[in-house]
Amino acid sequence: MEADYRPNVYASIFITLPLAALVLVLRLLARRSTRAGYGIDDWLAVVAFIGALAYSIDNLVFLFGFGLGRPLKDGPSHLTEEERLERSYLLIWLSSLTYTIGIGFAKFAILTFYWRLFKYSSSRIAIQVVFVLCVAWFIVRILLLTLSCMPTSAYWDLARRTTHCHVTSNIYFFSTGLTHAVLDIVILVLPLIEVIKMHLPLGQKLAVMALFGFGALVCVLTILVIHNSFQFNGSSKEIALKIGYHGSLAAAECNLANVSVSLPMLRPVFRKIVPSSFLASHRSKRAVVDSALSPEYGIKGSRGTKASVQNGSSSVCEFVMNDDIPAGYDIEASHAGWSYGTEITISSPWRHQTPPPTVNEGLDGIQISEETTVHVERIGPYP
Repeated sequence: MEADYRPNVYASIFITLPLAALVLVLRLLARRSTRAGYGIDDWLAVVAFIGALAYSIDNLVFLFGFGLGRPLKDGPSHLTEEERLERSYLLIWLSSLTYTIGIGFAKFAILTFYWRLFKYSSSRIAIQVVFVLCVAWFIVRILLLTLSCMPTSAYWDLARRTTHCHVTSNIYFFSTGLTHAVLDIVILVLPLIEVIKMHLPLGQKLAVMALFGFGALVCVLTILVIHNSFQFNGSSKEIALKIGYHGSLAAAECNLANVSVSLPMLRPVFRKIVPSSFLASHRSKRAVVDSALSPEYGIKGSRGTKASVQNGSSSVCEFVMNDDIPAGYDIEASHAGWSYGTEITISSPWRHQTPPPTVNEGLDGIQISEETTVHVERIGPYP
């Protein structure tokens, strides 16, 4: 029985593409409901989804019209074998372009989100480095795709393909595929390290890690795509058949990469689904706030009127527990002039008796207004 990879392509696209679309819509709705509104990472996520959508459409056109996943002899009857091959190479070239856009902008979107989330973290240097590497990866892949054959149309012109194309499929996949996998793994690990450092209940920590850790599935698919790519023979006449399985894997990878980009933004949705008892994880909500506010310092005070803290994990704390604060605690957005970040304010029940002064902008650390007795003890490891 001859191989037929059409069911693989059907399942890959019709399962993962609607999921990616749903998650993106929920992300945009969730962002719209916040005071911050849409950010650069949201628009990058939209571009990434457009790339993934274009890749899926390209595969469907290839599937229904030009024999994707089937032997060459079973292709469209109104075309000669040479015409079938030319159409196949053209659609493969377009799929490589749309795949690069979908995956590349997904990387840009998640790294931009990290940049906003970890505003006061030392990991921002690593985020910058990885972002530059992702831009370099994107540019190199586009250049290899467009300049591997001169002119570019020689890629799908059988009469000129052997004489005008100088970059083989193995070189193309080796130079961009392995770096793609390494970058995906680094992007996966970056937020998990920050979450592990946070002083949060186990339940909340696991929930946040799960939101970010969905990218592990994308990494597995990336490895499978790369492994299949090295077995790919670009000069074979059965190109439509052999690219069928590869296309199904790549479509799932591209669509699920878009899911992983938007999944961390769906915290309001998951808060309505996941039981609060699980997120509390046998610790009081007040303990959650106290530990999040002071991961390195213990704070004890008598009738503290107003104190604000900004540290490496403040943005993450706001991301995790923005609407899970007990009575007597206030969480406010950053002052004007701070494009991102979080100011966490603790106010006592007596705060309305004396209007608290405005916290000066640009001051980090612990800021105290009014004369109060505050004792600060270091409880974390000494540097």
